[in-house]
Amino acid sequence: MKNCMRRTPLEKITVKEIVEVSESTRQTFYPHFKDKYDLINWYFDKILLDSFEHMG
Repeated sequence: MKNCMRRTPLEKITVKEIVEVSESTRQTFYPHFKDKYDLINWYFDKILLDSFEHMG
């Protein structure tokens, strides 16, 4: 998603593009995320948790 967002506005990014860039499949994507916005929320949650762990 991060790579897609570097060159394409979020509104224009598709799940198809995400899985192509990540060399994955839609069948792998959907059991983990309901849509691209769910992926974004997961990513920012991960960044936040990693930051808190780093800070102690």
